[in-house]
Amino acid sequence: MEDLWNVMDILAQKKCVFGLQKATKILLYLFKWLDRDNDKYITPEDMIYGISRILIRDVNLKEVKLFIIFNILISKIR
Repeated sequence: MEDLWNVMDILAQKKCVFGLQKATKILLYLFKWLDRDNDKYITPEDMIYGISRILIRDVNLKEVKLFIIFNILISKIR
């Protein structure tokens, strides 16, 4: 019976790893798309431009404020 549990754990682990790899790849593509000048940083202007292109409408700074705060916090950690 333990072998059955081990097999199920291995399958669940592989499924989880696959999901994480897929999410990482999507976030990497999104980061590359938003980083227009390829400086490895996403500026508020990059966010405004990128989100405007995603939504196919003009986006203002208030709509991306959360991303700006996140970017500031990440830059302080580095």
